[in-house]
Amino acid sequence: MDQVDIYNVLKIEDRDLWQVEFDPIEEAVRSYNSASRRYLEELLDSPNQFVQRRGLSIFSEIGTMGVSLIDNAIAHLHHKSLYARSHLLDGFLCYPERLRCSHLEKLLQFSNEVEPLIRSKLVIILGCTSLKRLEEAVFKTNDFVTISAFRKVYHKLSSDRESLQLRFDSALLGGQVAFFEFSKIIYDCRHFDLCGPISYSDDDMVGKVVNAFLKRGRHRTCRPK
Repeated sequence: MDQVDIYNVLKIEDRDLWQVEFDPIEEAVRSYNSASRRYLEELLDSPNQFVQRRGLSIFSEIGTMGVSLIDNAIAHLHHKSLYARSHLLDGFLCYPERLRCSHLEKLLQFSNEVEPLIRSKLVIILGCTSLKRLEEAVFKTNDFVTISAFRKVYHKLSSDRESLQLRFDSALLGGQVAFFEFSKIIYDCRHFDLCGPISYSDDDMVGKVVNAFLKRGRHRTCRPK
């Protein structure tokens, strides 16, 4: 089946009409190349929410090949499906440093997101993106609460290794300050080698994801050269 046929199948809303034992999403990811861009763009720009979600699923799996489609994908920032929004952030996790100020400004709308799956991915993205662009995006929101929370966390010196556990514990308390505290912990660990051991055994999903991220040493893969 060629690419045109694969993407035409993905436009069929009723999955029961798909060929048995054929996964067009998996095939679209496997065969994705520069020529596939316009077909994926059609899925992302579709008015059908199910087709959009399939496009975002592919977007989340193609890594940096999806950079040229960021604007199409981020249009679904408030998609009704939690999984669609999660796929969107999975795509951004592949290249957080390439997100522009305008993208970050839109992502900051998630700073009050109550869904742990979304919050956990977002704090990692913001912790690995450009601080200069993040700060610019925060101030462009013109939101007093967001700006105040950002200033409280990012405008203080955080190079004390011994304070890492205290900051982590403080971030678990929740709220917008905690949201930025988590992302700043990731940022500091990337830039200042602060990743000492963190003790954590609670059930907070955001705390678990951030802790696991730091333990795996993923911050080293995106540390500026």
